[in-house]
Amino acid sequence: MPFQEYSPEQAALLPLHVRDVLSEKHLVFLISAMVEKQDLRAWESVYSEEGPRRYHPALLLKVLLYGFALGVRSSRKLEQRVREDLGFRYLAGGAEPDHKTICEFLRRHGRRVNDLFTAVLEQLQAAGLGKLGVRMKIPAE
Repeated sequence: MPFQEYSPEQAALLPLHVRDVLSEKHLVFLISAMVEKQDLRAWESVYSEEGPRRYHPALLLKVLLYGFALGVRSSRKLEQRVREDLGFRYLAGGAEPDHKTICEFLRRHGRRVNDLFTAVLEQLQAAGLGKLGVRMKIPAE
């Protein structure tokens, strides 16, 4: 038969690792590394040990920063992208925060998110990967 095997109902549609699909220089890895370098203790300290378990601030920051860099600002669209887009799924670690969670995090930490986003843009600009005031472009694969 001249065709490759095709089975959209197979158990695993995703690669074993995102790096098998996305370039090492892809924006998701840059944003992830930049957030991982941040001291997030101040972000974490505003949450109580009581109550339900929450998503880690690093997860939500990565999703928000990547979304902002791509021009996706709506919490509902971010929720959808986390479910459907490989880059967002990687940054969320397979978790699926809903739009209310994303919106609440942004409401609670809006100023800090803005400051961090500006810092990330400046770092990306310094690395030659974007310009302030211009919609970010994902580096070529």
